[in-house]
Amino acid sequence: MSTIKNRLKKAFGANLYAQSVGLIVQLLTIPFLLNTWGLEQFGVWTYCVAISVYFGLTDFGFMAAGMNRVSTLAFGGLQFEAQRMISSLWKLFAITLLVVLMAASLILFSGILEGMNVRSETGRALFFLIANALIAMSSSIFDSIFRANNEYSKGTALLETIRLIEWLALIGSAAIGGGVVEAAFAVFLARLVCTSILFIYIEIYSNNKYRNSVEKGQLSILYGLRNEAISWCTVRYGESIALQGPIILAANLIGPTAAALLSSYRTISRAALQFSALIGNSLWPEFSRAMALEDKQLAKMLLVKSTLITFCGSVVIAMVIFAGLDQFLSIWGRGKIPINAPLLGLFFLGVVATATWYPARIFLMASTALKQIGPIYLFLNIVGVTTLAFTLSVFGEYSVPIVGLIIEVIVGYLVWKIAMQLVRKNV
Repeated sequence: MSTIKNRLKKAFGANLYAQSVGLIVQLLTIPFLLNTWGLEQFGVWTYCVAISVYFGLTDFGFMAAGMNRVSTLAFGGLQFEAQRMISSLWKLFAITLLVVLMAASLILFSGILEGMNVRSETGRALFFLIANALIAMSSSIFDSIFRANNEYSKGTALLETIRLIEWLALIGSAAIGGGVVEAAFAVFLARLVCTSILFIYIEIYSNNKYRNSVEKGQLSILYGLRNEAISWCTVRYGESIALQGPIILAANLIGPTAAALLSSYRTISRAALQFSALIGNSLWPEFSRAMALEDKQLAKMLLVKSTLITFCGSVVIAMVIFAGLDQFLSIWGRGKIPINAPLLGLFFLGVVATATWYPARIFLMASTALKQIGPIYLFLNIVGVTTLAFTLSVFGEYSVPIVGLIIEVIVGYLVWKIAMQLVRKNV
């Protein structure tokens, strides 16, 4: 148990740094860009980022499924098989990067967007952000290498540092007068350079047993992960639809200003979710280890205790932020974000609902049971966004958190039901 505690301490420290970076990025980006660009141009940036996210999912879940499989193989002592899986992931990454980037180039620079009344600068910004999202897919491979070497904390810290540098590039570009296109290019360049450096570090300077090689890679190996990949794909697409779908709809139906407002309120509310992510992500390697060793009693104990902690933590954080809402928005939003306590309160309720099943979701990700919830999660979020397409223009912004809350409650019940069924087997 002391070994587990030591690993958890390291993982907790790394994820504390990761969530701190995430919180800084979320809370400082919006007021700075609002003050620098104004609400409308910030709305355009939000719109471009929302679209580019979907291009980062074009691996169709194979990267995440492969990362999980590498951990299982490594913890089971199958080093050769783990290395072959890593090599296969790099081969898939290279093919996906080339094919998707070429397809995106044809769409963005063929004149199609002009016929849809999309400005040319928006197309250029989209190209750089799409390229950035594609390169970011390599993070799953780097993460799998560090996990396999029992260096999860180091990998997390390095990958989050890349995210921090990427954010600094965005802020720096805007600070010197750059617009949406220049900012997108700065973000892309930062990601490209940092990813290249990390690749070289693992290959030359680190003591890792596993390497960045495509020599032993076989796409046929990844085909064996198709069921797990589909599960990951449905969950990730469902999450992207839930987070980015309302923003894209709002930008098109009620304008960039509404999209910026929803993005700002969502960012404020999800600050309360950082604590849940800190606990859940820190436990991910332990969930993987427990399932690989078939120690389901340990998995159940970690699951129940972590859920109680994340729920209580999210409630306290939400209450603190909500209590000081007027002062917070006057400083954070610099008077450019209107105060709407009922709307933000609904967003906070959704976040608290998410906190009740966040560790259970991580547990399913670490096991093979994600396929039981993935398609349902995707379906519910598609229904939710479709509903918003009709309700946004009638009920305005309030329909976004209400629909989201309903989905969170339904998914939370299903995730917990599946998780408890899994840990009760052979316990």
